[in-house]
Amino acid sequence: MTYVFRFLGRRVYFFFYHLGSFSQLLWQTIKSLADFRTYSTLVPEQMLRIGVESIPVVVYIAGFAGMVTSIQSSENFTDFVPLYIIGTVVEKGVLRELSAVLTALVLAGRVGASIAAELGTMKVTEQIDALETLAFNPVSYLIVPRVLAGVVMFPVLTVFAALVGIVAGWLTAISVMDIST
Repeated sequence: MTYVFRFLGRRVYFFFYHLGSFSQLLWQTIKSLADFRTYSTLVPEQMLRIGVESIPVVVYIAGFAGMVTSIQSSENFTDFVPLYIIGTVVEKGVLRELSAVLTALVLAGRVGASIAAELGTMKVTEQIDALETLAFNPVSYLIVPRVLAGVVMFPVLTVFAALVGIVAGWLTAISVMDIST
C-alpha cells in the first residue's frame, strides 16, 4: 500500500515541479520581451528556420490531406448527396480542422525536435553557461527569438496549408472524380 502512495506522491511532485519550472521559464520569457536589442536581429533567422524551411513538409501533408478528404467525401457521399457538395466539405474540413492541426503537428515534430536538440547540445557543451558569463540573458538570446518566430510563422503556415489543401482537393475532384467546376 505504501508503494502506491509513494508512486502517486512522486507523480504529483514531479507534475508540480515541472509546472513550476515551465511557469518560471514563461515568466522569464515575458520579462525578456523588453530587451528588444538582444533578440531583434535573431528573429528573422528563426523565422526562416521555423517557417520557410517547414514549407515543403507542410505542402506535402496539406496536399495529401486535401486529396484524401476529397476522395473520402466522394466515396461516402455518393449515395446521399450530389457530388458538387464535395467542394464545400473539403473547404470546411481543411479550413476548420486539418490545416491548423496538421501545421501544429509539423511544427511540434520538426521544429520542436530541432530546437530541443539544438538547446540540449548547447547545454551539454556549456554554451549557455558561456552566455551567462558574457552577461547575456540566455532566455532573451535563445528562447524569445524562437517563440516570436513561432508566433508569427504559425498562422502564415496554417493559411498556406489551408490553401494547398483546398487546391489539392479541388484538383483531385476534377481529375479523379470528373466533377466539373
